[in-house]
Amino acid sequence: MSSWNFYLPQYQPTGLTGLVGGSITSEELTTAVDALFPAVLTNSGEDHIQYRKVFIKNDSSDSFQNVYVEVANIEYTGQIKFAILHEGGDPTGTAPDPMTLPDIVATGQFTGFYGAPITGLGTGNPGDTIGVWLQQFIPANSDNEVLASFILQVRASKL
Repeated sequence: MSSWNFYLPQYQPTGLTGLVGGSITSEELTTAVDALFPAVLTNSGEDHIQYRKVFIKNDSSDSFQNVYVEVANIEYTGQIKFAILHEGGDPTGTAPDPMTLPDIVATGQFTGFYGAPITGLGTGNPGDTIGVWLQQFIPANSDNEVLASFILQVRASKL
């Protein structure tokens, strides 16, 4: 088991309809390509934006400092952005469906992206959680694949 693990929220639809977000569950996010974002057609003539939520939890008995959350190995630059609003889990945030901006996030709060980690997080003690909202943007008539890959990761210094 790694120190930091990724968990799904209580509302995680597999398609483009249904409530998204809520509190952390015990279900770990898998590494399958479509585990978080479902496939979206890219040649429809309109932009597609999806929102999903994950939790990052310190499942170890260790404490950390200098915690960074970052996106790496992204297939298409600019496709994934993320926001961290509340350390401690953000249990209340939801969106009525994956294509609607979550109720507690403003568009300008998606400041994390490839090349721009969100740093200086105080969270790092055993059992601590970080709620992360992700935004996937696929431009209209894009040549991008419908399921682009990326890695969401945590870097931290063990105390």
